[in-house]
Amino acid sequence: MITSLHPAGAWRLLLAATVCLATTGCDDPATAGPAQAGAASAPAAGGSAPRPVLAVTLVSPQEQPWSERISASGNIQPWQLVSIGAEVPGLRLVEVLVTAGDTVRKGQLLARLDDSSLKVELNLQRAALAEAEANRVQSDLSLERARKLDASRAISLQDLLQFETAAATGTAKVAMAKAQLEALELRLHRTRIVAPDDGVVATATATVGALADGTSDLFKLIRKGRIEWRAELRPEQQAKVQIGQTAELHDPLGQTVVGRVRQMAPTADPESRTSLVYVDLQPTKLLKPGVLVSGEFVVANRPALTVPSAALVQRDGFSYAITVTADGMARPAKLRLGSRRDNQVEVLAGLKAGDRIVASGGAFLNEGDRVTVVPATAAGSGAALAAKTAPAATPAARQQP
Repeated sequence: MITSLHPAGAWRLLLAATVCLATTGCDDPATAGPAQAGAASAPAAGGSAPRPVLAVTLVSPQEQPWSERISASGNIQPWQLVSIGAEVPGLRLVEVLVTAGDTVRKGQLLARLDDSSLKVELNLQRAALAEAEANRVQSDLSLERARKLDASRAISLQDLLQFETAAATGTAKVAMAKAQLEALELRLHRTRIVAPDDGVVATATATVGALADGTSDLFKLIRKGRIEWRAELRPEQQAKVQIGQTAELHDPLGQTVVGRVRQMAPTADPESRTSLVYVDLQPTKLLKPGVLVSGEFVVANRPALTVPSAALVQRDGFSYAITVTADGMARPAKLRLGSRRDNQVEVLAGLKAGDRIVASGGAFLNEGDRVTVVPATAAGSGAALAAKTAPAATPAARQQP
């Protein structure tokens, strides 16, 4: 007896048979085709030979002479600032011959006070001196006659004593008149205000017609035109500086000016806790009193191991250099750094001479990454490859040293 199937049931049987055959063929290695076997073996082969992450250029730490430098800042000040004023008060200025910025020589006339009244007093004093000298001559003659009379007992002892006193008084009056004359001559001479030494006029407040009071400064002179840098250092830094050594300053335009240490202050400021170091300089158009500049003292020369600053990688607050092993594997090396100069950094620990480190682009590499070493001329292509492969590294992996 033939049983007929419903069309829906026949479709279910056909679908079940197809799924069974497909499942059996996939699970049986003997029935798997060559393409399927090759696809299965492809990941295994890829895992044993990873593709290089970055093409890099290598450098080695170099040992070179290295100088320790102490940085400081401070103001430019005159070596000595001389205050010049009027020594004769109460007289008016009738002539001012120099102004700020002028270079003067020792003894050069700077300004002149009105001396007309002093000349009158001087003439009066000369007349008084002449009168005193005449009175002294008369008293001396009178004393001589009295002594002759005293020899013949024709004059009393009291009268002789009076003549002797008059003669001594006349001599004293002459001396006093001479002293007063010299004082007036000195005042007259001081109406000419002159430069006490060679130098440059820093300030000039003298004006024609002003009344000199004898207490205010009319001029301030930078003696010899010399200036100095007063660098502020901590006591432990000052202890490393020696008198006579050089210092390098940077003017407002960034140019280097060389000076020499002249003296060091024996005390420290109680508020800032810094001590001054005096550095002699040659004045320029930019280096002038009042300018704040920075500079450096070279205090020691020694050999040091250095690497380019571009080879450093900052991770978790520490500095690393990416070393490359003989088989091309990247290995981060934690460093302890010293001072910096230009594009070189001193390495105190973590590397040795002859190590191979990545010159630049080390931030894209992690522990165990394989790199391809290229010559220095191919550094540009290595950077391009780094840009292409950088997204392959996850942020979490980059932070692992």
